[in-house]
Amino acid sequence: TQNLPLDHHDFEIEIDGHRVRERAVGIHVANFGTRAGPFMLPPMADGRDGLLDVVIMRAHGLEEFFNLLATPIIPDQRMNKAVRFERGRRVEVRSVESLPVQVDGEDCGDHPGLHCEIDPAVLPVLVPS
Repeated sequence: TQNLPLDHHDFEIEIDGHRVRERAVGIHVANFGTRAGPFMLPPMADGRDGLLDVVIMRAHGLEEFFNLLATPIIPDQRMNKAVRFERGRRVEVRSVESLPVQVDGEDCGDHPGLHCEIDPAVLPVLVPS
């Protein structure tokens, strides 16, 4: 499993004041879900709930590696051993090294951290029912 083609990094993630440390392939923070073909990632993301959805992705062994690849098609994500889901209004992600960051799909360069926070009612957004 040491030869898996995914690099893991040490992260410290703070969600609404609660800190977690994870060794992960990547962290995805979203307010709305992202379409991946017919699938939505993260599946529970709802732009109307006032919460950010945090997906912690890891692949420490072959089982997690294949689960990570299959994430979009696993019907019950709670059964997916390769991802951990968290939710909160304020999210800080930090790493020892600078890592690539994307915001809304745009590359923003390498950074050692990211701060995301929900500020309700600041931006009107139309959401399909």
